[in-house]
Amino acid sequence: MLHAELYFNLMNYTLFSLSEGEIGWFGTPDVMRIIVSTPYLINQVLALSALHLSVARPEKREWYRRHATHLQTHALEIYSQRRLEVDQENSVSLFLFSSILGAHTLCDVLVHREDTSFDRFLERFVHCLKLQLGIRVVISSTTWKSLQESILKKPLQDGAILFKWDTNLGPECARLLGLIEGAKLGDAITSTYRSAIQALQMSMNAALRASLKNISGVTGWSVIVGPEYAEHLAMQRPEALVILAHYAVILHWHRHFWLFGDGGRFLIESISRYLGPSWAEWLEWPNRSLSEPSQLGEIS
Repeated sequence: MLHAELYFNLMNYTLFSLSEGEIGWFGTPDVMRIIVSTPYLINQVLALSALHLSVARPEKREWYRRHATHLQTHALEIYSQRRLEVDQENSVSLFLFSSILGAHTLCDVLVHREDTSFDRFLERFVHCLKLQLGIRVVISSTTWKSLQESILKKPLQDGAILFKWDTNLGPECARLLGLIEGAKLGDAITSTYRSAIQALQMSMNAALRASLKNISGVTGWSVIVGPEYAEHLAMQRPEALVILAHYAVILHWHRHFWLFGDGGRFLIESISRYLGPSWAEWLEWPNRSLSEPSQLGEIS
């Protein structure tokens, strides 16, 4: 009965909740046919539905979360047993799996925060970030063409428009880059942070182009930011944490989505406490954003 409940919730509520009242491309018949015929995929989407219910029904929060974890673990076990290599035949199912797994893990880290230290939270977040970077493998040059010619053609085209890079940084990202370059961190680190800030601007632009009505601006950054940044974040380098606080502004803009909740606020406030007053200038905009309404004109 539980699986029937989760599937009903998935089709009637969860899929709609990812794109403000629209079922979105995840729920199209062609995509759902692949999901229900792929064991690791169906287990993962049911896990996402259970995670959704753990937020929507707080009186049964731990019960649904426990089942979400069980289903996700089962999905990963099936996936691991198959030892799949990305190719043209399975690129769609693996792209779907990576995308849903990434969103699920991000929600679990942000919303179901463990009562532990910020160090432990950051460790979980970096693990999530590295998981989502796995999508880069799926959309590598060897499979990108087949994905573009698949049933995902339209959403991939829409995503490319949302994340189109026009080479211009808005004032907040430009200021952040100026602080990074002024810190004289060395060419390699500066280049890594510059790329992360450009990815941040692309994600801000995507969020605003979508009018904050879907989760693309949030989930996209972790795919395009690059693995080098994740390594610096794992080492808790202050500048990497500052960039993360700026990303948390995008999370805060999307706080009306159950996947993220108050995760953006938590990140900004936690990073500010962790770094202390000496980094207040670097964190001025993220902290200011917490007291301002989310307006589409905030970032140019």
